[in-house]
Amino acid sequence: DAPWLVYVWDTKTGQFSSFPVPINSDNVTMSHDGNHVVVFYDPTGAGTGKGIWAYNADGSNGRQLSEIARHGDPAIDQSGRQVWVQCSPSAFMVDIITGAKTDLLGTNAFVNGHVSGRGRPGWAYFSDYQGSGTAPGTDQVVAVKLDGSQKVQVFAFANRKASGYESQPQATVSRDGKRVLFASDYGTNGYYAFVGEA
Repeated sequence: DAPWLVYVWDTKTGQFSSFPVPINSDNVTMSHDGNHVVVFYDPTGAGTGKGIWAYNADGSNGRQLSEIARHGDPAIDQSGRQVWVQCSPSAFMVDIITGAKTDLLGTNAFVNGHVSGRGRPGWAYFSDYQGSGTAPGTDQVVAVKLDGSQKVQVFAFANRKASGYESQPQATVSRDGKRVLFASDYGTNGYYAFVGEA
């Protein structure tokens, strides 16, 4: 029951704090600089407790980053700004502080997929699991430059055949951004982990 709380652990000081949120969240993450908490709320739409919201680490200054709660991750853009990167309904980033939105690949890219913003600054890593056609990143694991230039670096073709959760690529990236680890069935009866290199 309410009140719902988000807990924040400052790993530098070892201190825990919390702040209330309007409804139960799906999940919570933190910006790279540790100054902003990003909360996923299941309902879609404008307003409190819907979509993706960012808060200062103390719970103040709540602002909506996206009306749609889909896969995304905090990242650092080409200018060193803290941004939220999301892959659906299109690939875009939002400045966590100002709310300025930048389209990354056009409206047809990454219908459904996963995002990792944990590699090299200035790039986000996308893995598509339901795309079709020739849109950038379709059935691929790619890095996308976070400057709006639509520059894409392909790491691998996922070649996913099955429709199960286990065969979604769900790529994660090495800290230096040179390798990605992803899953695929490659049209077989099993699910395997693969590494793609730049």
